[in-house]
Amino acid sequence: MLRNLLPSLGLTAVLLSGCDPAPPQPKPTATAPKTDYLAKINQLAPKQRDATFYRAIEDAGFTCDTVAESHSQAAIEGHPAWDVRCSDGRRWTLVLYEDGILQVLKAAPTSDADGGPGNKM
Repeated sequence: MLRNLLPSLGLTAVLLSGCDPAPPQPKPTATAPKTDYLAKINQLAPKQRDATFYRAIEDAGFTCDTVAESHSQAAIEGHPAWDVRCSDGRRWTLVLYEDGILQVLKAAPTSDADGGPGNKM
């Protein structure tokens, strides 16, 4: 009799395991919410923005005494950009990418008539 009971208990366990399964869990996503870095830069006061640009120039390994002025310019390859002039006369172009990185580029050399030293290193 025990021999006949074991197979039916096993079959009952298999059948009951299919009842009332746990609801499917949402799969975790690997993407974090996007940050609007352009909006964050635009919200900064001019001195804070210039300090951010100064830090980007210095972190890129270039020299800038202080940022004397900065203003937005036409987008470069679809990315927001700024023209930055340091108090020592050096000019830089900063390009903002979607990941928040500011790429520092040497601006077009100024002519000798302008009296600026350009971006000599």
